[in-house]
Amino acid sequence: MTPLTILSSPLKFTYKTSFSLISSPPPSPLDLHGPKIQRPSRNSKRQGVHHHHGPHRPRPPTQNSPAVSPDVAVLRATSRAPSSLPPDPRHVASLLSFGSSSRLSASSLVNSLASRLSSSRDPAVALKSLCSLHLILLGGSFILVDAARSSFRPSSGRRSPLNLSSFRSASSLPLSSWVRYYARLLEHFLQVKPLVDDQSDKLTSMPNRDLLTELELLVAAVEEVGRMPPLLTLERNMLVMEVVSLVEKERMGVLHGIAVRVREVKERLGELGFGESVELVCLARRAEDCRRPEEGKVEDSLWSELRELRERAGGAVVEEKGRVRKEKASESARFLTARPEGADRFRSTRWING
Repeated sequence: MTPLTILSSPLKFTYKTSFSLISSPPPSPLDLHGPKIQRPSRNSKRQGVHHHHGPHRPRPPTQNSPAVSPDVAVLRATSRAPSSLPPDPRHVASLLSFGSSSRLSASSLVNSLASRLSSSRDPAVALKSLCSLHLILLGGSFILVDAARSSFRPSSGRRSPLNLSSFRSASSLPLSSWVRYYARLLEHFLQVKPLVDDQSDKLTSMPNRDLLTELELLVAAVEEVGRMPPLLTLERNMLVMEVVSLVEKERMGVLHGIAVRVREVKERLGELGFGESVELVCLARRAEDCRRPEEGKVEDSLWSELRELRERAGGAVVEEKGRVRKEKASESARFLTARPEGADRFRSTRWING
């Protein structure tokens, strides 16, 4: 038996398979527990490299991001059928959700709504588009309302989408008249909405001219509400009745804005000029003409304050007119009784008998 010879070269284990003889180093202890999982390095995390350990799954929409595109949301809220029903509350909520993400998302929705309103000749679609805009103004977020005001407000060189004075559809003439009326009214509401939302904080420091300008805008909005078309055969049309409900709600807010400014003007009657007092009397009369016989007790205080303001301002106007007439009369008398200069110097009968 030959003695065992220890070789100086490293030992190699040979694995015999049915295919070939493969020589490989001995397995490490880590290989005995399964394949080694390669972990991402720190550099890959910094560079934004994502390692997926499974099939790619799309991320669900977050709570603030809209679930549909702006065009789809507008089409659902302003669908042609059913033509006699207002926009579905779920679709309205989808419209309002565009104001919870970014300003770009809000602008995209408003532009889609403006395009839908301008391109449609169907009175039901147009009325639903206007109703959707009104609901955005009443319940939308700040960025959504601001985007709506910027897109629908008339500006130089651009036609307002609310300019529907020539809208007419042979399929329904009564409904077309409501489209024209509602579009004109929303133009007024876009102007007075900041005045209704922002009340008495800034009024005390506002100049008289600006205060009268705001009061004139509010009175003009109430006058436009009073030009509502007759319902006639549309009393059972739920879409039209929804418009009436929204308009009445807006009217209450405008009347409140008028009442706040009437109280402020009453404190400044002594500071108003003659022209401002005359303008105030005219505004008070225009507002009183908008009173309805069925007004409640809440509105009675406004009409009584308007009547008191008109009487006090009218008295100031009459007093100012009387003072001006007296001044003119005294000045004319001084001119007629004034003797020519140099009459005593020459003592001529020409000056006495002339």
